Amino acid sequence: MRNVTASGILRLIVILLGIAGIVLFLIPVPLTGTVSIGTVTGLGIGLLLVAYGIWQKGIHRLAAAGWHHTAGRILEIVLLVIAAGILVLAAACSVAMISGASGNPEPGNTVIVLGARVYENRLSRAMKGRLDAALMYLEENPESACIVSGGQGKNETATEASVMYRYLTGQGISEDRIYMEDQSTDTEENLRYSKQILEKEQLEPRIVLATNDYHAYRAKHYARDIGLDADVILAPTTWWLWPTSVVREMYGILELWFLR
Repeated sequence: MRNVTASGILRLIVILLGIAGIVLFLIPVPLTGTVSIGTVTGLGIGLLLVAYGIWQKGIHRLAAAGWHHTAGRILEIVLLVIAAGILVLAAACSVAMISGASGNPEPGNTVIVLGARVYENRLSRAMKGRLDAALMYLEENPESACIVSGGQGKNETATEASVMYRYLTGQGISEDRIYMEDQSTDTEENLRYSKQILEKEQLEPRIVLATNDYHAYRAKHYARDIGLDADVILAPTTWWLWPTSVVREMYGILELWFLR
């Protein structure tokens, strides 16, 4: 009876974890109006946990029966290796993100604010966080210039750079301290095109990147690749956006490691 009770409790925990994951990854969808690969991955994991909790006994019986056949044993070993590999890669990405989310920028650096989504000329939470982090640094370092970087996405009505420019000038930052890079479509282009502005305008070559904590590792990596001496100032991530954003960023890190 104890074993049955313990098994039932374990199944219930797994199901509740799956449901919690589904809810957590669904929350940003109506609030941001977007579905990303992070959303799909999180929902998939949540559904798998719920399915496992509901059909646990049947799954175990099927696995035990398959183990007695060569083909079934090979398939199960392959699936276990894949699952272990996914866990190792997820752990490695997490360590990379944690290591990247540290910085102690020196005064007087040029600030580059990395682009994020805008909604009908309205700042997304990610963009506002990055701008507020940059604003604090610029107020503390009145000699520093700032490059706002981001083009116009397919679902955006204005360039990200123009929206960021208006926000910073509206907060009292002088127009002659802000330079717009409005052609880029991703983080790597943000930095490559911003470097061109640095060189053309003869700005301070040491830079500080204003971005979110989970994004700092990849941003630093791209900056180093093109020869920029970069530190970071970090914008916090809203709790309900954090899981989706982190999972999506893991795909970006894996692309960086294996496809570039």
